[in-house]
Amino acid sequence: MLHKRRYCVTSLHKTMDKQQFWQLIEQAKRRSGGDVEEQAEHLQEKLATLLPEEIIAFEDMFQHLMHEAYQSNLWAAAYIILGGCSDDGFEYFRAWLIARGQKVFETALAEPDSLAKIIKVDDAEESEAESMLYVARMAYEEQSGKDDFDKVTTRYSLPAIDLNWGDNEQKIIEMLPKLSRKFA
Repeated sequence: MLHKRRYCVTSLHKTMDKQQFWQLIEQAKRRSGGDVEEQAEHLQEKLATLLPEEIIAFEDMFQHLMHEAYQSNLWAAAYIILGGCSDDGFEYFRAWLIARGQKVFETALAEPDSLAKIIKVDDAEESEAESMLYVARMAYEEQSGKDDFDKVTTRYSLPAIDLNWGDNEQKIIEMLPKLSRKFA
């Protein structure tokens, strides 16, 4: 029998598992009707009702997922969808991917071309969510009255990834045919 490995972030004796994290993301998404900026506002409001240690645990989980999504094939997907993608653009794209919820996130990690099913060409520019990067910080500062957020949260060093597709259109088409056709 296979057992799923459960990932849990412990921060100053408080924990948040993936299920709790994703529940917060989904609740804010439902309240916002899918508008990412509004979702970030709702999420910040909800986080501000938690203990500072719980907010830190949320941010640690968020950063873990951002690190997990730092993949060459996802960067290629963002490049196609956004018509080019810088370092910052890829960070905003990964935050957007988390904001879309657990199912979209996990499916995209396993198969980036699956994003062709959920992103409309006319909405491609909305596939970035910079505001999601700051919700925990703002909630923490509001709740704790402290400005030590960077000292109490985990930051991951991003690995070097090989963008072997570079700006080679043929490699990108071969790697992500559905997205390539949709955004051609």
